[in-house]
Amino acid sequence: MYALQEINMQKDKHGGSRCDLRYIEQFIDAGEGTWKARYGPLKLKSHFQPIFSLAHQQIVGYEGLLRTYDADAAEIAPSRLFSRTQELFEDVFLDRMSRYLHTHNYSSKTNGQDWLFLNVSPRVVVGGKDYGAFFKELLSRTDIEPGRVVVEVVEQGIEDESVLAEAVEYYRGLGCLIAIDDFGKGHSNFSRIWQIQPEMVKLDQSFIRQAVVNTNARRVLKRLITLIHESGSLVVLEGVETEAEALLAIDSGTDLLQGYYFARPQPTLPGRDASASFSQLCNTYRQQTRLELERGYDLSQRYRHAMRACGKRLVSGVELATACEELSGLPYLKRCYLLDSEGWIQSSCTVAGEREGSESQFIPLRRHQKMVWSQWREFMQAARHGNEVYVGSPHLSIRDSVLSRTLYLSLIHEGVERVLGVEVDAIGYEHGETE
Repeated sequence: MYALQEINMQKDKHGGSRCDLRYIEQFIDAGEGTWKARYGPLKLKSHFQPIFSLAHQQIVGYEGLLRTYDADAAEIAPSRLFSRTQELFEDVFLDRMSRYLHTHNYSSKTNGQDWLFLNVSPRVVVGGKDYGAFFKELLSRTDIEPGRVVVEVVEQGIEDESVLAEAVEYYRGLGCLIAIDDFGKGHSNFSRIWQIQPEMVKLDQSFIRQAVVNTNARRVLKRLITLIHESGSLVVLEGVETEAEALLAIDSGTDLLQGYYFARPQPTLPGRDASASFSQLCNTYRQQTRLELERGYDLSQRYRHAMRACGKRLVSGVELATACEELSGLPYLKRCYLLDSEGWIQSSCTVAGEREGSESQFIPLRRHQKMVWSQWREFMQAARHGNEVYVGSPHLSIRDSVLSRTLYLSLIHEGVERVLGVEVDAIGYEHGETE
């Protein structure tokens, strides 16, 4: 295989500072609807990977991906190609050549309705403006409307906030959409989302890999997608390769999907109707989810019934430990509390066999016996919930280091307002699994 480090980049005869459209076109070969490029002895081509809308179960865009081949027609990974560049000029050249190929090849094949996703190198975002104008003129050469171009920026490669903001302003000023690419990889942070306000956020494939095997990662993925939605962006989940990952992607609430499970990159644009395969996948998801919901609903109803029975006994004057007898027979119960209207614990009942955390964990918190919950919004909501059981959000228990939920029931006990709190193991309760 050709050694990439031996590539001797031809510099511009005007001094090497220009890398505009005219310069790039010297290395482009156009023929019969397919555009190719030369980079030393290497040949560069475009491939396109479809991006699907989950809600519509259809292709709504394509990401342009570079494919490189040596003199023996052996494929070279793009990461190897870009990792061997030694000068910024080479990065700018390869980046612009890639976008040139993708826009022209896409323009000759597209139906004129879908998005074209184009990557922009972080190094080019930082230093590309010193090599002459390029992208505006490139778009004007094709039939692609700027509003159908999604510029993908890998934000963790750009340390200077002002440079990133300037680049985003430039592409958005052309009419393009902005996507943060590989979010969650490296040192990504939400401040960039709030600063850039991208139309889309593409989550790194590590999220879906971890979520399949890790329950906590699955929970975090769902909440991360919710948070990105609340920030005003669509979410693209990329790297989906198996049915299990596809089902989890659906369950996570993502907007757009990309990965080998749905379609591999190819030089042509697939025109097939994706609704059939999506319909089968969604049917599988609905069947699985229906069973989970039925189990969860059954356990939830058992808890609600037992809590109401406990509440009636408390109102009649029965002690908490006795009043909780029906609750103690339910799976995943950890402890019961009786709180006053201010949120102070009046009495508690710990279920036998509860696992305590190690002595080294949360000692400064656990050594205090009294706790007040009035500052928690969910407690205030529960206190106003009347006779209905209110289910709180997941939290880490400082007693046993287990993810937990608290169920609340407002009642009148000894003539004053009280709240019955029932703490359960969150994972078991949510999935409705039987022990």
